[in-house]
Amino acid sequence: MVCERKPGWVTAHARLHAGSPGGLVFKGGEVRGSGRLCLGRAWNQYATVVFYHVNMTDVVVPQGWEAWKKRRRRETFREPLIAG
Repeated sequence: MVCERKPGWVTAHARLHAGSPGGLVFKGGEVRGSGRLCLGRAWNQYATVVFYHVNMTDVVVPQGWEAWKKRRRRETFREPLIAG
């Protein structure tokens, strides 16, 4: 998924290896602002970002995420139980 009109990003996460610890978790709250936003973009193929119980306003672009590259992807992006 490629975001249109070059919006900004809420996150840009990277992990070096599949077994590396870490990731970003946003639990509760709201994504709001002005302009257009992608929820995140991966810096490599092992990026992991979760938005959980987050209200998302219309500043978030419909496709939500921007992939790292068009090769074998392993990034994990999720938005369980969101509103908006």
